[in-house]
Amino acid sequence: MVSADIWGISERRWRLRNYGGRFTLTEAEARTFAVDWIGAWNAHDLNRILSHYSTGVLFSSPFVAALGAEAEGCIRGRAALQRYFSTALDAFPTLAFRLRAVFRGVDALTLVYDSVNGLVAAETMLLDHAGQVTRVWALYDDNRETRTLPVKET
Repeated sequence: MVSADIWGISERRWRLRNYGGRFTLTEAEARTFAVDWIGAWNAHDLNRILSHYSTGVLFSSPFVAALGAEAEGCIRGRAALQRYFSTALDAFPTLAFRLRAVFRGVDALTLVYDSVNGLVAAETMLLDHAGQVTRVWALYDDNRETRTLPVKET
C-alpha cells in the first residue's frame, strides 16, 4: 500500500482531520495529489499512475466500454485497471492532460482537465484512509471550452 505521504499528506495530519472516519484534504494536499496524478499520466508512467489507486478500486468511465475492457463501463480491482490503463496509453500515444481545476470535499476530490480528443474530463475520486483512490466516476464533455448552460426563467 502506498503511504499518503507521497502526495504531501502526512499520516499524522491525515488522522488529525479524520473526524468520525471522514476527512477533507487541504487545498495544498488536493493540488499536490492532482499535479502528481496529471504528471503520472503525462509521463505515461503506468506504475506511477497505478500508485494512486487502492487494490479494490472501482472505476467507471464511458471509455471502458469504448476501449473494449468491460461492456458495462466499470472496472473492478487494480489488476484490471492496470490492463485498461495500458490499453488506453497504447490507444493515445500523444496523451497529454492539462489540469483545469481541483475540487475537494469530504473523502473526495474532483479533477477537471483537458483530456484526449478535445474532451474536457471531470473525475470524481473517493479516497481511503491511506490517500488512495477507491472509487472513480469519469465524466466527459465534448466541447473544448466550458459554456454557459441555459437557465429557465421563473
